[in-house]
Amino acid sequence: MVVFLLVVVAIAPASTLLVSTMAVSPVPRASRHPVPKCALPDFDAIDTDVAIKELLLKANLTAEPVATEEMSAGFCNWVYRVDVPGSGPVVVKLFSPLAQMRLAPEERGAGDEEAGAEGLGPRMLYRCPDGLICDFIEGDTLTESDMHLGTADLANLIAPRLAALHGAPLADSSSSSGGGGGAAGEGGCAPVLWQFLHAMIAQIAKAPHALPPGFTLESITAEVERMRTRCDALELPIVRGHGDLKPSNVMRKVMPEGVDDEISFIDFELAGRHYRGYDLFKLFRTSGPRSTANMRSFLTTYLRSRRDAESDAETPAGGEGAGGAAPTGSASSSTELASLALDELIAEAKAAEPMTWLEAAVFFLFAICVYPAQSHEWLPLAVSRWEGYLQSAATIDADGDATIALLSARAKRREAHDALLGDGQTPRAALAPP
Repeated sequence: MVVFLLVVVAIAPASTLLVSTMAVSPVPRASRHPVPKCALPDFDAIDTDVAIKELLLKANLTAEPVATEEMSAGFCNWVYRVDVPGSGPVVVKLFSPLAQMRLAPEERGAGDEEAGAEGLGPRMLYRCPDGLICDFIEGDTLTESDMHLGTADLANLIAPRLAALHGAPLADSSSSSGGGGGAAGEGGCAPVLWQFLHAMIAQIAKAPHALPPGFTLESITAEVERMRTRCDALELPIVRGHGDLKPSNVMRKVMPEGVDDEISFIDFELAGRHYRGYDLFKLFRTSGPRSTANMRSFLTTYLRSRRDAESDAETPAGGEGAGGAAPTGSASSSTELASLALDELIAEAKAAEPMTWLEAAVFFLFAICVYPAQSHEWLPLAVSRWEGYLQSAATIDADGDATIALLSARAKRREAHDALLGDGQTPRAALAPP
């Protein structure tokens, strides 16, 4: 599907929407696509022409828009391409009340702004609690099947970019660990995943009677706490993550002829401190056929990119490593350690699978409780995600397959790492504990 980066506007409920007393002429419409799937009733009450124009004015984009195109985007937000003379096309994204209930005003658009400044996402032009404006990017969003078909080049396009995002310093530097990573709970800073889940549960608690049969507030809360306990026990590494890295949030850019392909991440709404495996598995999560070979190839490139980045950071111009000594170690020992690190990373990603299903299930149940009239649209999505969660949850119990695989892989990698140190060798960058 061709996606255009629009001006992203975060919309509040109709009663608190941007000031709308000014007279606003309708924005010319290049086309009007059907509103996003599971559209919310508030959409009809919001004057989007007013919202778009007022946000453009706040961003000092004062030229009269020549066209606006409504794009299908996600499950609850509204995204537009707006063509502004002198500035070119920009992207407008209107946050629904559902989105605003999960994020404090100061957090809205913060992840997009950081990613744009680092070249990992669209450049931010303006943001405020009501919305944001970013550069337009033309390209194709990926699909689940793209990640599991014979598209080997995707690993080389996506993995280095994701490694760069995960290698960026965490917001709380006191709890980071070297190249942008840390363990769960370090410094008292938990992954933001739990913040988002608790915010949605708080809304469910206001209308638990709206939950579909078979779901209760107590059971949902219990499963969230179960997963948090298990994640803490497994000490899953934390990085600066995307937070919603499904394939549709990865764009393959349209490039000029002769220029190498590039990708860009979009929609950093839920970005922040995340389990590394959460991003990694969500990119490959699917209800259809899975390609373990594609995932392994991707993670191999990801680890290599992290290793190269850390080596560059530690090696001064003279070519020596940290402390003035070049890393040592035979090629065979380094290859063995790299293979063990890859096995551990694969196990880590698989251990995060239950959370990727649980977060999605809670979101759709939350949406049902806020907009019960739309239950017939949200329910199938909630049920399918909940089933995915139930099928994978036990894998990270103390005796679960994913737990056993992760602990075993972690022990083997640490043993090999310590053996190299014992032999007086220096493990190469990024082959040390991930």
